[in-house]
Amino acid sequence: MNARSIPSSIPSGRLASLDILRGFDLFMLVFFQPVFVAFARHWSETPVFSFLLKQFNHIPWVGFSAWDLVMPLFLFMVGTAMPFSFEKYLANPDKWAIYRKITKRFVILFILGAVVQGNLLSLDPLRLRLYSNTLQAIAVGYLISAILLLHLSRKGQLVVTFLLLAGYWALLTFLGDFTPDGNFAEAVDRAILGRFRDGVSYAEDGSWSFSDSYRYTWVLTSMVFGVTTMMGVFAGQIMKYGKDKKKNCQLLFVIGVVLLLSAWLLSFQTPI
Repeated sequence: MNARSIPSSIPSGRLASLDILRGFDLFMLVFFQPVFVAFARHWSETPVFSFLLKQFNHIPWVGFSAWDLVMPLFLFMVGTAMPFSFEKYLANPDKWAIYRKITKRFVILFILGAVVQGNLLSLDPLRLRLYSNTLQAIAVGYLISAILLLHLSRKGQLVVTFLLLAGYWALLTFLGDFTPDGNFAEAVDRAILGRFRDGVSYAEDGSWSFSDSYRYTWVLTSMVFGVTTMMGVFAGQIMKYGKDKKKNCQLLFVIGVVLLLSAWLLSFQTPI
């Protein structure tokens, strides 16, 4: 193979930073975490390995680890790609073409999520879990972001995204508490999903109950799935429309720091 046959650059239209981030997230998920955890258990008493092992387990309730960031990072990356993939549709007054694409992607992702974690292929109604997987969260975040991206100005997108986050905060703050059993998102999931919620167990007499250890919420938390995906949309817009890559990087860094500080301050009232 000669030098001319070797690609000298990223294929046109690809966002290299997003490809790298996506690869890193998948690497963490399917390879590094299981391999590292199996390896590091032999030195779990060592302070360094003990700390690192904790980063590859979900925090039971308050706080977060590196492993808790893998799922929302997928949502963020989906949003980052949307300003680029939606470009040809935004100027088209006929929105049916893009809505067919959005609907198809939403349905496929939701069904795949039901297959992966919802026991759909078991064909057993008692085992069916309606809303329980990251793919379904991506589907919902994608749908919300697509509607905002197609029909609102950038200012309108910012306003609605803020309202979604503020609305979620208000519902959790004023209609419950921040305990595992008392938070409003938990109550909504139990009321809407019922026995089709993930974590439900059945007794021999056919009665069922909610698990005391399952604390993931989905229905009300869909508001936050939309917010996380929109954060990616805004990052994608900065990268797409900003003329200077260095300034884009600086702006993303500053916004990231501001958001981290804001989240830290809010955590004194709303636990992470």
